[in-house]
Amino acid sequence: MMAVVRNRRAMITGAQLDGHSYVNDHLRHEFSQRVSKKRKLLLYSRLAEALKHFAVHVTRDEEVEEEAMIRSAT
Repeated sequence: MMAVVRNRRAMITGAQLDGHSYVNDHLRHEFSQRVSKKRKLLLYSRLAEALKHFAVHVTRDEEVEEEAMIRSAT
């Protein structure tokens, strides 16, 4: 069993390197304490990526729209 986290706030959740998101130690420890030490925690910076993990079809238009929303929010 695993948990999937989608968040853009890297200072809270982790870091991105070469297009991959990594959970920071604080979040990993909090997750282990509150949820489970056995579950795997996955971190995604984009909703489209998280949905694809669950085999949900995401169109190119939806990905472009998400990218535009992220750019406009920063």
